Parts: sequence; structure tokens; C-alpha cells
Amino acid sequence: MNISIGALANATGVPANTIRTWERRYGFPVASRTAGGQRVYDPDCVEQVLLVARAIARGHRPAQLFSASIAELRSLGSAVLPGDHAARPSPAPGTRSLPDDVDVWVQHAAALDGDSLKRAFRSRLANLGMEAFLAAWVGPFLGALGEAWVAGRIQPFHEHFATERLGEFLANTWRPLAESNSGPVAVLATLPAERHGLGLHLAACLTASAGWRIVFLGVETPAPDIDACARQVGARAVLVSVSSASSPGQIEWDLAALRARLPSSVLLVVGGAGAPSDPGGNTRVWMGLQGFSTWLSDQTSTDPLHDNQPRPAG
Repeated sequence: MNISIGALANATGVPANTIRTWERRYGFPVASRTAGGQRVYDPDCVEQVLLVARAIARGHRPAQLFSASIAELRSLGSAVLPGDHAARPSPAPGTRSLPDDVDVWVQHAAALDGDSLKRAFRSRLANLGMEAFLAAWVGPFLGALGEAWVAGRIQPFHEHFATERLGEFLANTWRPLAESNSGPVAVLATLPAERHGLGLHLAACLTASAGWRIVFLGVETPAPDIDACARQVGARAVLVSVSSASSPGQIEWDLAALRARLPSSVLLVVGGAGAPSDPGGNTRVWMGLQGFSTWLSDQTSTDPLHDNQPRPAG
């Protein structure tokens, strides 16, 4: 017999709100729905939820846990018992610990202090430049927000507030750059059912910094609209962002449908935590900010037609 979310929370000590967050962010635990729309779970998931919670208590990143096997989770959490307050493990050799200021940024988010977040973003960007800012600060900040949310240190609305303010800051950064560029045109969008747009703004920042012009369509854009837009503006590339919340099977189908529509001369590039590793169909996957930035620069310098392309509206 399936169990309710309240029963799962009682059995594991993980708050129901956190369980909902895991399901939304990571697709775990998998819930069925009653005729009345209530979440119910297979009792077999109780151990996995408990082991994930214990591994998080040891300092492991949530995103690395939900695809782990029961045996792997048992190994990670075996030393953690109820009441055990083990210290967060030291970073492995060759890895970077989170910058101290990232914790301060999370505190700003918890206080709903948007002005302080904006000042912090602006200061780091000015000191580091775009690529280092995104890689060394924005990425860790988003990870820290997710961990704080999963651990119950902030509420979902705090995370939403922070990511909205970050998205606004990034948009206000890349738009002036893109408006003055004369390079090739990129159309940026997410596919239908993908409501997360922050990855698009991250991609737009690097794309604009590399000299490209941008047509930003935003989230949940049907393939026929993306194709029609790309044809109208003479796009060199269509850039699609995919979050970890997306359904892998649906994303692969939607990408194949979009690739089939686009002219062969238009490059289709996909990135993000939910991007398939091998989408096929002559679709590129960007792997890391540095690789994506290099690819953008190479395309800008080798495209002989960019000066004659139609001017996008932005």
C-alpha cells in the first residue's frame, strides 16, 4: 500500500516541504497521485529518502545523491547516526571549497535583501570579468542556495527571490552588450514544459561577451516559433537551456523535433544540468563555461556573414 507524504516525512524525519522540493528540483522521490490529486509514495522509497538525508548531513551535495544506488548511499551515510553532528568533510585534493562570500550571499537571500545581492554581484563581476564571475561565484551560489533549501535553512520563496534577482542582474548585464554587438545572431529559448530561464541568462552573458547579437525568446517556446524566429533573423545558432528538472525523454524528443525543423545551416546547441550527453542529430552540447565561451569566440571569428545579417530586436 502506498504511503502519504506525511507518513514519509514521519518515517524519515525529512519535512514534507523538503520532500516536495526534492521532487520538483531532482525528480525524487517519485510520487503517484490519488484520484484527489494527493501525493503517495511506494514504501520502498523510505530507506532511500533516509539515506539521502543522512548523506546530506555529512556534507554531500544533493545533486550527486539522487542517482546513487542504495548500496552507494548506505556507504555514504553509514557513519552518520541520529544525533551525530559530524563536521562537513574537507574538500578533496584538487577541488575548490566555496568562497566565503557565497555564504554571505545566502544570508542576503534569507533576509530578502535584494539591494545587497545586487551590490555583491556588481562588485564581483567588476573585479573578475564575466567568465570567472559566472564560474567561480554564480555557480557556487546557486549550489549553496539549493543546499540551504534542501536542508531547511531557507524557504522556497527565499530561493525564488534570490534566483529572480540574479536573473534580473544578468539580464541587465548582457542586454546592453548584445545591443552594441555586430557579430552573428543567436536565438535563445527553452523548449515547451521547461519553465526555468536562469540558464538562458547565463548563456546570454557569455554569448553577448563574445560579440554575438541575441534574440531572447525566453521559456516554454514551441519548436515552430523557435524555427520561424531563427529564419527571420538569419540566426547562426539556436541556444537551448535545459534544467535538471526536465524530463530526459521529453527533452530528447523535443530537441530532435526542433533539429528537424531548423535549416541545416543553423547550429543547435544545448546546455544546462539537464542537457542530454549525446542528443544526436547534429546537435552540440556545451560542456562547461570555458568550453562554451571558446566555441562562441571561434564561431564569431570564423563567420563571414555576420555583418550582413538582419538586426535582431533583442
